[in-house]
Amino acid sequence: MTTIQRLGIQGIRSYGPDQEQSIVFTPPLTLIVGSNGCGKTTVIESLRMATCGVLPPNSGSGQAFVHDPRVSAAPSTETKAKICLKFQAKNTTITVSRLFNLTNKKGPNRVEKQQYKQLEGSVQLKENVQGSERKSITNKCAEIDKLIPGLMGVSQAVLQNVIFCHQEESNWILGEPKVLKDKFDAIFASTRYSKALEQVKKTQAELKLELKDFEKDEAQQKEIKRHAHEFKHNLKKCETDRIASVSKKKDLETEIANCQKLLDEYHDGLKQYREHDEYVKESKQKIATWVQERDKVDGKIKHYLEESTEELKTQKRHHEKALQDNDSAMRKYRDEVRPLLI
Repeated sequence: MTTIQRLGIQGIRSYGPDQEQSIVFTPPLTLIVGSNGCGKTTVIESLRMATCGVLPPNSGSGQAFVHDPRVSAAPSTETKAKICLKFQAKNTTITVSRLFNLTNKKGPNRVEKQQYKQLEGSVQLKENVQGSERKSITNKCAEIDKLIPGLMGVSQAVLQNVIFCHQEESNWILGEPKVLKDKFDAIFASTRYSKALEQVKKTQAELKLELKDFEKDEAQQKEIKRHAHEFKHNLKKCETDRIASVSKKKDLETEIANCQKLLDEYHDGLKQYREHDEYVKESKQKIATWVQERDKVDGKIKHYLEESTEELKTQKRHHEKALQDNDSAMRKYRDEVRPLLI
């Protein structure tokens, strides 16, 4: 809840520009009582100006809102006015200051002309925490007009037409239907509600389209998920087949190694067989040659010995011994005859 604490007025309406007049608002209620023309309405106008930045009715372009410098205690050509409002919202104390300037200038034919100007104000915030510092957040009038209602938590239309409604505008509820509708729309934010409703409908339509896209994507994702499950199942099956294949491969490699060993043995046997076959061929050829030579020898032999092989061997040994004896006798005779020959 927002609570107004203090209002300072200087150089506004009947409030003189020389010194600021302050009003302290005490909860729960502050009554302002005074005679006509003492400045009660000026308090409402100042609150309205401080919070909404709106000039009161029948103030021209602001010339009638600022104290006329010609009626000041010390007449001059310029009045510097100020409105300072201090309020508390939540745990923050906010001080807004608005500055004004009214200057009397002489135009053609020495006719005086008043020029009103609203100067840049300021908004300062200070959190109600020990040790916190005051900080200024803006000094532009247009930004202040939008910022203060937001800080107070009340719309500008409610501040202008309800809370700080000027007495000369208090019968606005009896005004033209169109004007009345516009004010009610602003107070109850029906235009914002209509725009928000349109935005909701637009968003709802967009969300429906997005939902359709999501449903379509969901169907695609489900199909992808199904394919992924199938792929995973096939992958698992392939992995099982791979493990079985690896085991079978090892068995085949062992069998191939055994077969290679047998093959090597067969090659060795074949080699030996070929060598034996070659030997047989050579032997057969030798036998054939020996048979031919035997046949030739048989043709030359006139008669065959009837003794056995052992008997022939014995006779051979006897003959060899006789020959040796003959050789020994021959050498002896030679030795005996050699001296005689000399």
